[in-house]
Amino acid sequence: MESANKLLRRKDMSESRVIQFTLDRDMNVPENLGDISEIVDATGSITVEEERVVGDKIYLKGFLGYQVLYVSEDGEQGLAGLEGKIGFDEVLRIDSSLEGIWRSKVVPEDVSVSVIHPRKISVTSLVTFSAVCVGESELSVIA
Repeated sequence: MESANKLLRRKDMSESRVIQFTLDRDMNVPENLGDISEIVDATGSITVEEERVVGDKIYLKGFLGYQVLYVSEDGEQGLAGLEGKIGFDEVLRIDSSLEGIWRSKVVPEDVSVSVIHPRKISVTSLVTFSAVCVGESELSVIA
C-alpha cells in the first residue's frame, strides 16, 4: 500500500476585537413635509467610506444612512418619509504583532426613532465594530 503526503492549507482565526458605539442626532422635519403624528418604521444601514490599519489601530470612517416612515398630522398627506446620514470616525485597538490579515465588520444593531415634537425627531443607533485576524497555516497529512 502506497501513501502520499499532501499539504493542507487552512485559515485560522487568531484574535478578535469588538467595540460598540452609539450614534445619535436630532433632525428637523423639512418645511415641505407635514408634522409627525406617529412613527411607522425606521431602518438604517452602515456605509464604510474608509478603513485602514496603522500600527496597532484600525481606523474606520463612514456613516449610518437612515430612513423614517411616519404618519403625517396633515390628513391630505397621509404617509411621509425622511432620510439622512449620521457620520462617524472610530478607532479599534489591535495586536500589531500578530501575522495575518485583519477583517472587519460593522453592523447597526438597532435603529430607533423618537418624536421630540411634531417637527423634530431623535435618531439613535447602537453600532458594533468587530475585527478578526485571519492567518493561514499549512498541515501535512497522509493520504
